Formats: sequence, C-alpha cells, structure tokens
Amino acid sequence: MLKGAQQGNRQGARYSPYGYKYNKANKLLEIDEQEAKVVKIIFEMCLAGKSIRFITEYLTKKKYRNRKGNIFSTKLIGDILKNRIYTGKLVWNRHHYDKNKKTKKGYAYIKNSSDKIIIAQGKHEAIIPEEDFNLADEKLKLRRVEIRRKRSDYPLSGIIYCARCNHRYLGISSISNHRTGEKKRWYRCSGPYRSFIRCKNKSVKAENIEPKVAVLLNRLLRSEILKFS
Repeated sequence: MLKGAQQGNRQGARYSPYGYKYNKANKLLEIDEQEAKVVKIIFEMCLAGKSIRFITEYLTKKKYRNRKGNIFSTKLIGDILKNRIYTGKLVWNRHHYDKNKKTKKGYAYIKNSSDKIIIAQGKHEAIIPEEDFNLADEKLKLRRVEIRRKRSDYPLSGIIYCARCNHRYLGISSISNHRTGEKKRWYRCSGPYRSFIRCKNKSVKAENIEPKVAVLLNRLLRSEILKFS
C-alpha cells in the first residue's frame, strides 16, 4: 500500500472524498462537477478571510447540501480545507495502529512522525491550485492562533454546556459603551451558530458565571483533599 501511494494510486478508503467520484473501471478518482463547485466556493471564501463557521452558515442559507442530503457541518468544511487531495496530491500513512496499545474498540490509532508520511503526486485531476491550498492553510493556522488566544480570555469556553440543546457555551464579547469602547465578556450557546438549531437559551455574563464555577471547583477540590487527608 505504501508503494502504491508512492506511485500515485489512491489506497483503501471506502468513500471517495467530497468533490470526486471513483471510477472502478479505470481505478481512478474523477471530478464530480457539482461537488467540485462547492469545494471551490469553500476555498474562495476561506481565501477571502471568512471563518469556517461563516462558510458553513453561507452554504446552509444557499441550500447547498452534502452527499447525504444534510447541511454541511463545520467539521466537514474544516476537513475539506485541510485535504491536500484537492491539489492532485495523495497523502498516506498519517497514522498507524499500535498493537501494543489496546483500547475498548481495538488498537490505538497513533499519529506517525512527519518523516513517515507520504505525499505523492496522484493520478487524479486537481480541483484547487496548490498555491491557493497553501494560502488557505496559512489563514487557518493564523485563525487557530487567534482562537487559542481568545480562549485564554474565556476559561469556561467549551466547558459549560447548554441545558436545553446540550451544545457547548462559547465565549464572546460585545461593546457595552460605544463612547469608551468598553467591552463585556459573555458566554452563549453555540447551537444556533454551529448547528443552526433553534435554541433560545440565554447568554450569561462572564462576571456572573465564572465566580460561581470557581466556588464549585473550590468545593470539589476541598472535598477531595479531605477525603484523602
């Protein structure tokens, strides 16, 4: 399989990537024009500085649907933007099963070091120019840095959950005084923005929820200390 990947032959996967269909007779990935159109839209919007969430919302509003007829998820959009197959390349051997580490579902699926990963020229036609893919990748990396920086300002972001729809609450800020530019920190349910569901659970002020969580954590820590003292 490694040799096949090095020769440009796609290995293994059960489903062809979104944007392609598999020609069994020719043993080759071929472009699906309808899906490829959506792939191009996704990369164009990313290059224009739009976030994955914004792209997902746009595709939903324009009634684009994935291969199963469902709305696009942020995960699928992210996977498309990170998949080098759209440049005509094949990436193989990213992971391996470690037979020395068992899990409930089988063996542990471990990432390989970069020197073991194979990137080869595939035999399929590219949908996205490589320079566009690389530029989109850089934009995604910068956005990830911004998100990590933002999370440091919102310690409960992604940790607390909505009691109505079970989506995570994420940190946001809003201007509370337009004259001074002062901002307030909030946590809001991500359901309407990530999955586009109708959840009317209210946002909460960070100054209200963070001290309450701190008190609860302190109680838990104290009980654990007392238990083992």
